Amino acid sequence: MDIELEQEMCEDIMAIITMFSARLYGRRSRRNLKAMQALHEAQAQMIDEVLTTESY
Repeated sequence: MDIELEQEMCEDIMAIITMFSARLYGRRSRRNLKAMQALHEAQAQMIDEVLTTESY
């Protein structure tokens, strides 16, 4: 009976670790996505500026 209790406790701990890991990776993923979007916007703005100054 102790083995069943220990097994259940291990499964609960693994579920908690999995949940927090998923949240952590989700936050990191969103943060990286926002950074990539900002870089693409900055790149597009720089290209527009270069094209506008070349036309003079």
